[in-house]
Amino acid sequence: MVALAVFGAIIFFHYGSFDYDRGYKTIQFMTAAEKATAIKKGRKVIPKPFTPEEQGFVDLENLPDKGVPTERVVVEYPGQGLHLSGYPGIRDIRMPLFVLAVFYVGLFSILGNKKD
Repeated sequence: MVALAVFGAIIFFHYGSFDYDRGYKTIQFMTAAEKATAIKKGRKVIPKPFTPEEQGFVDLENLPDKGVPTERVVVEYPGQGLHLSGYPGIRDIRMPLFVLAVFYVGLFSILGNKKD
């Protein structure tokens, strides 16, 4: 039973794994349409105007210009927490399975019933 569980875990982690996504925040320049799209996708959009301290370091005349008015915002991307991931936890499955097979064959041959 233990061998079956170990082999099953190796095969499972070859096709996927567990991941933890805690979310993140970015500062972006967005138009009103882009903000609406981000909100529809479940992101939190908070206006973030330049503070007086930041205005001394920012070239306000050369900000990203898309031909329409943009606004500086903080976009919060929500986290997923612990979830199944699509990337493999064990990339090469052949070597771990081969090593386990050899280990279990050796273990079973040593501990197996010996008929005298």
